[in-house]
Amino acid sequence: MKRTFLFSSVLLLATWFVGAPAAAKVRSFMVDAKTSKVGFTAHTSMFDVDGSFKKWNADVSYDPSDLSTAKFTVRIQTKSVDTGIEKRDEHLVEEDFFASNRYPAATFRSTGVKVRSPGKLEIQGVFTLRGKSKPLTFPAIYRWKEKDGGRALRISGSVQITRQDFDVNYKAGLLLPEVADQVELSFDVTVLP
Repeated sequence: MKRTFLFSSVLLLATWFVGAPAAAKVRSFMVDAKTSKVGFTAHTSMFDVDGSFKKWNADVSYDPSDLSTAKFTVRIQTKSVDTGIEKRDEHLVEEDFFASNRYPAATFRSTGVKVRSPGKLEIQGVFTLRGKSKPLTFPAIYRWKEKDGGRALRISGSVQITRQDFDVNYKAGLLLPEVADQVELSFDVTVLP
C-alpha cells in the first residue's frame, strides 16, 4: 500500500514538473499596429463598400512552438470606421449600423485555435457587436517573418457574418442601394517577436 502511494505521488510530481516548462513557453506578444489591418466588406446592389478601423487593439499570447496554444482578444472602436467617405462613416456609427454611442466596441475573443496544416489554421471564437454575441469558426493563413529581434507571426483571414444576427437591420431608402445580408470581416495582423 505504501509503495503504491509513494509511486503515485512520485508520478504526480513528475507529471507536474514535466508539464510546467511547457506552460511557461506561452507568453504575451504585441501587435504591429503599423502593418496590421482589421476591416470589412459590405456588398450592395450597386457596389461593394470596403472599410477598416483606425483604432483597435489586441491581447495575444501563444507558445511559438505550438500555435494551438494561441489565445487572443481583439477590441475594435467602431467610431473609428473608415470607408474613405466621411458622410458614410458618420452614418455607419449611427443606430442603423454600429450604434457606437451605445456600443462603442466590437470584440472577438478566441476560444480555440487548430493547426490544420503548415501555414493553415482554424480559429474558433465569439464575436460581439451591438451587444449580441455569436460563435464563429473560420480558416486563417499564417506565416513567419524574420524581423529585428526574432520571428514575427503574420496571420490573415476572413469570415462572413449575417448582419441581422447582430441587430443591424438597415433597409435602404428609395434611391439608395440595398445592402446584402452577408458582410465579410477580414484581418491581416502581424504579431511582433
